[in-house]
Amino acid sequence: MATLEKAFKANPKVAAAIVLGKGLKDVSCYEGWATAVAQPTNLEPATVLFKYDSAKKAWAAVSGGTDGVCRDTVPEDVATHLKGCQN
Repeated sequence: MATLEKAFKANPKVAAAIVLGKGLKDVSCYEGWATAVAQPTNLEPATVLFKYDSAKKAWAAVSGGTDGVCRDTVPEDVATHLKGCQN
């Protein structure tokens, strides 16, 4: 979790758009992609999408939101394995 939270905070655009709250939960990973759910207080939880950069050997936050986070970004055969990518 700490690695993904660090990647989340390293992307100012994603970090500004999503309230992390108590941190990330419900992490799922598949073929270099990952999703996790932010735990804000009194707000709808948002899914954060991450991609592993094998050249940098680090995770990077790609996008986040409450709907369609993986659409047009994650290959369909990968998206079926990630929580939060089915909407």
